[in-house]
Amino acid sequence: GDGPAFYSTRHRDLPPSRWGLLTRDMNELRQILVDAYRHRTQVWIHAGGDLVQSMVVDVIEEALDLAPWPEHRTRIEHLGNPEFDRELVRRLISNGSIPVPNAAFIFGDVPEDAAYAFRTFVDAGLRPPGTSDTAGAQLWSMNPWNIIQLSVERRNKEGVLIRPDEAITVEEAIRSYTAYSAYAGYREHELGTIEIGKAGDVAVLAGDPFATPVEELKHTRTDLTILGGEVTWSA
Repeated sequence: GDGPAFYSTRHRDLPPSRWGLLTRDMNELRQILVDAYRHRTQVWIHAGGDLVQSMVVDVIEEALDLAPWPEHRTRIEHLGNPEFDRELVRRLISNGSIPVPNAAFIFGDVPEDAAYAFRTFVDAGLRPPGTSDTAGAQLWSMNPWNIIQLSVERRNKEGVLIRPDEAITVEEAIRSYTAYSAYAGYREHELGTIEIGKAGDVAVLAGDPFATPVEELKHTRTDLTILGGEVTWSA
């Protein structure tokens, strides 16, 4: 479920009415996490902003002390978007949480220093899953190829490059929607890669994304869709 909302150092010079709201205080969020971990239930927390993300990681670690669960895989939505504390990367690795930055937001972002820290997370061994965040973004973000292009190209709607040092490869961006997303949903043993024993879910593409110019990735189309070994759609 949802958790704390936007609360960031970027807002510190704004009047309080312009700051985001915390929908849970720390004690309440800690108890929710403890109950969830004891019942082996995954939690997704929306936390936009470096201050609230630090708070959320604090509470996750406190909850794990009270209710240990190595496979909790708590998702922290928006972690690594415009700003984040790099110390959190070490803590995420240690406590087993999953950062979920939103490449869709790159399209409309203006600050050239906004992180959207996919490269940092992937290089650290974390597995940020692909996401549309359609509740807060454009409907076009439901097409994974739009997001894959943004993850690789890092260019906003004005043509400005947004932190190209945080770009990932096409292969890594595709993996975010396949293997990484399967892991984020505890389904890595049945989905995410094409292997014996896994579901026969395959998209046959009209072209090779690895040979496609980056700026054309959003135009990638599917010729055939197979679910569970059965053809469910064809062009």
